[in-house]
Amino acid sequence: MATAVSEGGQHRPIGGDKQQQQPAKQQKSRRSEAGKPLGNYLAGIKHYVQTGCLGHGTFGIVIKALDLRSDPPTEVAIKLLPRGDFVKNYQLYVRREIQNQSSLRHPLIVSLREVFLTPTHLAIAMEYAQGGDLFNYTLGHRPHGRLAEQQARWIFQQLIIGLDYSHRRGVANRDLKLENLLLDRDGRDGTRPLLKICDFGYSKHEMNSSAKTGVGTPVYMAPEVILGDSKYDAKKADIWSCGVILYAMLYGKYPFDAKEARFARKIVTADYKLLPEVEVSTDCLDILTRVLVASPGDRMSMDEIKTHAWFLKGLPPGALEMNDFLLQGLANQEEYHTKIDAIVDQAQHPGSSAEGAWFCTL
Repeated sequence: MATAVSEGGQHRPIGGDKQQQQPAKQQKSRRSEAGKPLGNYLAGIKHYVQTGCLGHGTFGIVIKALDLRSDPPTEVAIKLLPRGDFVKNYQLYVRREIQNQSSLRHPLIVSLREVFLTPTHLAIAMEYAQGGDLFNYTLGHRPHGRLAEQQARWIFQQLIIGLDYSHRRGVANRDLKLENLLLDRDGRDGTRPLLKICDFGYSKHEMNSSAKTGVGTPVYMAPEVILGDSKYDAKKADIWSCGVILYAMLYGKYPFDAKEARFARKIVTADYKLLPEVEVSTDCLDILTRVLVASPGDRMSMDEIKTHAWFLKGLPPGALEMNDFLLQGLANQEEYHTKIDAIVDQAQHPGSSAEGAWFCTL
């Protein structure tokens, strides 16, 4: 279900050299694809007005729209999944994405607003992030396509706080990557962007048994996922992915190159190189090298990260306590899950203009 919900949220490798980075011409053509004209997918939905296309993914399309029920109208992103066989074949992931992400109410996680049906699609309306994705944000820092350590720390702090909340709610993401981390602004005016974790299509709730399937994006996969462990700790695998993201922000390339021989072996043995030409503090390297550890049992834990000196530096007052507050008095989600199940069930069949309204406000 990996489809970004912001401008330029296409899936591309990051890299500090030509081997890891796609040609600029190809990147440009993919970015321009997001703005091309397309049909009106929201015809007949009176309170939404479609305003553009944000991206095309393997599993569907994401459009931008205005929700006319507020004054002024609110910009939203709407993920459209084809009704019929697609939803039938991927219903487990569709249900998980909607149910898990709708249960996460946090300023650092993209919020779902509504799920509804059109005659042709299952539609998921969500918060729109204006600043694009972290891939483009990192790549856009010329000339090296990487972030300064202070910038990388600010993003990493938010990623850890948002992920900590998700984990404490029982939800592991399992597909953390630069393209699935959105920003509320582009930062060109000097202000620091707020991070938004999105795309929970591969997420797993701890109540739904242990993680068994190797899902996600290979370059971000933890060694235990690559090895096909029958029951791996998905939260520990998320921590590994955070390490890959931190490495990419600092060095402008991935720690493991998918084009290299023995790519998988290098991941499972944590065989990566630190680049001496890039200046990174000792404290930062301490976190990085303790997160990118092959054995899940030896890998740095969430609590260890949150108490590390490098992570705490410059953290706004109250940031760590925010999750304790947000986890109090959470609403019962059973009613929403019943409605979501009904909509997903209906989406497994082709629709018609006479079908009637199917909406669930989250």
